[in-house]
Amino acid sequence: LIGVDVERVSMITFGIGVALAAAGGMAFGATNAFNAGSAYDLISRLLAIIIFGGMGSLRGALIASVGMLVVEDVTSVVWSPVWASTVFFILLVIILLVRPQGLFGQVEGRKQ
Repeated sequence: LIGVDVERVSMITFGIGVALAAAGGMAFGATNAFNAGSAYDLISRLLAIIIFGGMGSLRGALIASVGMLVVEDVTSVVWSPVWASTVFFILLVIILLVRPQGLFGQVEGRKQ
């Protein structure tokens, strides 16, 4: 057949993406020292923002990230920087109690 081999292009694109991610990870690892006592839990914050915005919703993740960071910064300035992370996760728990699928997540029906 004449045309572009879609499977081959997909594999090449995936390979380039993996190579760029690996290069970025190596650059990050080379420039930043590991400090176990830093208490900077970026992964848990990112996971919380994704859950808060709704799984599979890019718009929800963007809005949730801006909203949660504003709440965290306002808490740091008005109240105390010590309480910023606590308020962040308390707000997440409250939102998930009210709306378990996140703010912009789709409600899935039960399969019978």
